[in-house]
Amino acid sequence: MTKLPPFAVIADAHISDTPGIQDDHLRMALRAAESRRVAFVVIAGDIVEAGQRACYENAIAIIAETSLPCFPLIGNKEASRNTTQGYRSHFGRPYYTVQHSGYRLIMLSTTRFEIPPPQMRWLRRTLQETAPHDNTIIVSHHYLRLFPEARRDEFISLCAEFGIKHLIVAHSHNPKVTAYGPLTERVVQAIDPDKALTSLPGFTMVRLAAGKLHSEFVPVTIPATQIQRHLVDHLGYAPATDCPPQDIRDLCAEYPLESYQLRFGGPDTLPPLARQAEAARECGLQLIGHLPTPDFDEAGAFLNEDHMRRCIQFCAEQQADPVVLHPTKLPADLLTDAYQRLNLKRTATRPLLDAYVEIVGQMEELGIHVALENNSSKKKRTTFGGLPSHLRGILDYLRDAGLHPGFCFDIGHAKGSIASVQIAEWMAALGDDLLCLHIHTGDPKTHTTHEPILDLFSWTRWYGLAAWLAYRNLTVPCLLELTTPTAAATSIHTLRQLPSICAGP
Repeated sequence: MTKLPPFAVIADAHISDTPGIQDDHLRMALRAAESRRVAFVVIAGDIVEAGQRACYENAIAIIAETSLPCFPLIGNKEASRNTTQGYRSHFGRPYYTVQHSGYRLIMLSTTRFEIPPPQMRWLRRTLQETAPHDNTIIVSHHYLRLFPEARRDEFISLCAEFGIKHLIVAHSHNPKVTAYGPLTERVVQAIDPDKALTSLPGFTMVRLAAGKLHSEFVPVTIPATQIQRHLVDHLGYAPATDCPPQDIRDLCAEYPLESYQLRFGGPDTLPPLARQAEAARECGLQLIGHLPTPDFDEAGAFLNEDHMRRCIQFCAEQQADPVVLHPTKLPADLLTDAYQRLNLKRTATRPLLDAYVEIVGQMEELGIHVALENNSSKKKRTTFGGLPSHLRGILDYLRDAGLHPGFCFDIGHAKGSIASVQIAEWMAALGDDLLCLHIHTGDPKTHTTHEPILDLFSWTRWYGLAAWLAYRNLTVPCLLELTTPTAAATSIHTLRQLPSICAGP
């Protein structure tokens, strides 16, 4: 039997209409595949993040950089507005066969999470016309568990009839092997670092030998030194509740923290915050302020203005910089249109924004940099500030007033939101205006936040965040916003493992 060469399967690239870490990781994967001398590359669906022309053009430009033959596959991301026309225009037929290097690949279109009857009839004819063929591999973006039971059973029976043993799929971003009788389904990892679950992003080397499919996962990462420089070396502590000064000293004695956040509540929090600030300065920490949320009623009246002014003055006295400012927690439908853009015709919007101009103006006069933070919604009625469009609307209004705020990105709130947003969406939206980070867990299923970081590859992909920071060459305070020093210590220990994982064995 002829020895077959290996080929590479790269899945879930999610190339956007603007440059980002997804571009870099697809390029790195293609270069790594070249260096391993694979015969060809299968790009197994969700090549783009959306079915826009710019996304396709960016993806095609990256793929054109490699000398390897590349065979694309359609995923659900390419089926924009329930049409495959964009994919067809740029890549051709959504299902087809490939004969290359001794392999027969059958590339399926499963954009509706099934194989529709016309394609199933095509598949039967294809298998009949070329049977027997020992080196057949079927590739689909979607795994069989997503199919309706009747469609799944029909497909499995067809594979059994023609002796098809190997199915390669993607989509779940969680590698797994499942047997359906003689048919073995292999789910491959995502190359998008913002989507990869259970491990670093990467691609899969595949080779058939003696009828058995052998696979090797190849992680694709940025240098470990960049992870260290842009994330691990800039950790700080942001207690979500009151913190005794001795806890600050004890934590700093064990871990080389860089910063500490003063979190304001009501008027009675100022004396303990002064003691915390003193302890943090003793430890050489940069002080960062976190103001109370501005409180407005539904008519736009500013209810806690005096207290906000006292807190701002306190930040100036303690030399806290930057200072984090929440958007209001009024429901979004009181302030925005159906597209979550600021609607200045709403009753509360103009007086609220003018109040923000006063707040930010006061801080900038005192030499304080202002960081607008995203706040999350754990309810069906979205809270203002829960998505990048809200923050960008406030920022634009403030800049039109001659002010210069930046952003504080709270990844735990973003991931714990009712919308399962991705790190990339935020980092692309916030851009170079990022002044600091709040980092803690966020689970979009349970909406839990402010829990310690226990897993590098959970719902929150910490490698993806570090890669974005390195991509933008940003070094900002990375504040562990947690309830106890023990939770902070646990999180530090977890994040410290990331550079060693990226460095490899």
